[in-house]
Amino acid sequence: RMLSEIDAFWMPPDKLMYENIVFRFVVLECFKNGIPIVSVYRRRAEEGIPLAIGVDYEDIGRQTADLVLKRLSNGKFALPVVEQPRKFLLYINDGVVSNLNIKIPDDMLNLTVPVKSGS
Repeated sequence: RMLSEIDAFWMPPDKLMYENIVFRFVVLECFKNGIPIVSVYRRRAEEGIPLAIGVDYEDIGRQTADLVLKRLSNGKFALPVVEQPRKFLLYINDGVVSNLNIKIPDDMLNLTVPVKSGS
């Protein structure tokens, strides 16, 4: 019922959403209604979802090294250090994005990583 009222379907990182029968139902219904799906798993973009949000793991490595160097030079941290990732990526299944006529804004193109179904 809600598909006529939404622009995109956010598929949260919830185990229930990715059970085969639920996943297939959501994908089929969204595609029948021209609704793009956004996930947090690159693998799902490779399986046919148009968009997935992820982090740049190379930058996570650099960020971790920076924290280690900071700790080595300054001694102990007063509190546990938790930092957010500095760089996010947008995985795009070009074939699905094209079929759904999704336009990626030019200012986001440098953050995109193309993936192919079945890769």
